[in-house]
Amino acid sequence: PPSPPLIPDDRLNQGIQHNLLGYYLCPITLDWNDIVIRNKIRAGNDPDYTIGSTYFCHFLYHKFEGDVFDLEDGFLRSHMLVKAFCHIFTSPGLARGIQLDQENDSDIGSTTSRPCYRRPHTHHDVATLLHMKAVMPRSIAYVCTQVHFVLSSTPSWTMEYEGFHYGDFYHFIVDYFEAVSGKQAKEWVRALLTWWNWYVSMGSLPNPANFWIRKIFPQSVAAAPPMNALTTSLDRLHVARRRRE
Repeated sequence: PPSPPLIPDDRLNQGIQHNLLGYYLCPITLDWNDIVIRNKIRAGNDPDYTIGSTYFCHFLYHKFEGDVFDLEDGFLRSHMLVKAFCHIFTSPGLARGIQLDQENDSDIGSTTSRPCYRRPHTHHDVATLLHMKAVMPRSIAYVCTQVHFVLSSTPSWTMEYEGFHYGDFYHFIVDYFEAVSGKQAKEWVRALLTWWNWYVSMGSLPNPANFWIRKIFPQSVAAAPPMNALTTSLDRLHVARRRRE
């Protein structure tokens, strides 16, 4: 269990003040297990030691562990994200059946082992109301943003908190999928979307819900003002992708 225990009605002890949630929020480029670095992050006085220094957070990775020398390995394959996606768009009941540490990647192609396989559903789940037929980049980016917000200690929705800019974070995830050049990078992204659609079992048709999500974060990255975390994250991503080519 989390230590200290989480109190549902009190968010003050969440976020970086909580040892486990702070680890989830911490970029993999910073060693949260180093108590000196952890204290610097919590102090918030050094811009190089904040949860918003880059957007490669632990909670985005498979088993919550990333490789600073291979930033894309396990990136956006966190079962916490799949669980959150199912909770938001399909059914809380399906989400509760997902184990965060399960490994079913080798089972892709088997209908029976899908952790969020959609049983016959009602007309009232969000995916049906939004006519969602596939997991698409902007729905994944929306889920990533909501999960970060839930893990944090912010008392209410805001575009920026403790140096973390949610709008830029959202657009960074979108750019990860949509601003792709290079054969290897395109194949990597295609495989990632296949992984998501298998896990959630949404089908493979275009996703009209992107229009709804676009209303929440309407500004594109190209039009957004430059932010250190955004540019740093994109630069690191481009370097990682060039190594694959």
